[in-house]
Amino acid sequence: MMGSILKSCKKTKGKITLKSASKTTTTSEETEMEGNTTIMQKAAIGSDTTQVGIQNNNYYNCLTPTQASQLAIDLFMNNFPKLQEAAMKTVQERVNEIIWEIVSKIEKNYAGDYSAFSTPDMQYILVEAEKGYARKGTPELCSILSSLIADRTACTENSYLEMVLDKAIEVAPSLLPVHLDYLSLIFLYKSVHFGDISTLDDLASRYCEIHSIFHAPNNKGLIPYFDMLGLITISLGNGDEVLSRMYGLNQQEVAQVLPIEHTIIPGDYALTPVGIVLAIFNAHSKWNQHFDLSTWIHE
Repeated sequence: MMGSILKSCKKTKGKITLKSASKTTTTSEETEMEGNTTIMQKAAIGSDTTQVGIQNNNYYNCLTPTQASQLAIDLFMNNFPKLQEAAMKTVQERVNEIIWEIVSKIEKNYAGDYSAFSTPDMQYILVEAEKGYARKGTPELCSILSSLIADRTACTENSYLEMVLDKAIEVAPSLLPVHLDYLSLIFLYKSVHFGDISTLDDLASRYCEIHSIFHAPNNKGLIPYFDMLGLITISLGNGDEVLSRMYGLNQQEVAQVLPIEHTIIPGDYALTPVGIVLAIFNAHSKWNQHFDLSTWIHE
């Protein structure tokens, strides 16, 4: 069984509350998750959590949300450095938050299938996501990392998509919200053809909407940083130039109807597969448009 023990059940409509009881601290943290169970877990460095590698695949195939949450917590607490008490309290709160998001999305989108949790590779990348959010703790990062992990559980083992998602999970904690929005803007200008755009008015309306949702940085100074992280690759064409070719419109007229912020789109670069994944997941978190990963990420 998992190292932490089921202590009590407290019914809360549509939620699971995780309470952390540590040997090394007197504080306890709570996180709410979809379901109707309350569990107590030992969740601090030095607690007697059990190593999780001894379970067989049948165990993972029938994990409940509570058990999956406990597994994720045990993995994290066995692999995160011991910090000062105040910092560790924040870490525990954040880890509970991201686990709630991960489990909720797996339950909703993948019918509660946790079988991927049995593999060393999945356990490793899950801990990396937890570590990243534990350090940074922004709502945007929680949303993107939890979505990436949920989708990662459905990947074919050792597939190209799996490797790209793993890299995106590793890089995401190095990005602020403005960085993610910039990636989404580059993607939407240079890699997406909208089927409902045929006129200048259509184009102007769509890209005014885009710029109202995704906020561009003040300059192109982020490009070297994106290059360092492996998020961009050489691809010639300014934003208005790419759109004019894509929709068969006059480039000068396109430049005139686009928001002034379109000039922030780099003329020399587009996104790598990892950059595209992060751009898409950020777009999904903020906009009611769906972009199928398989359109851009395939072998």
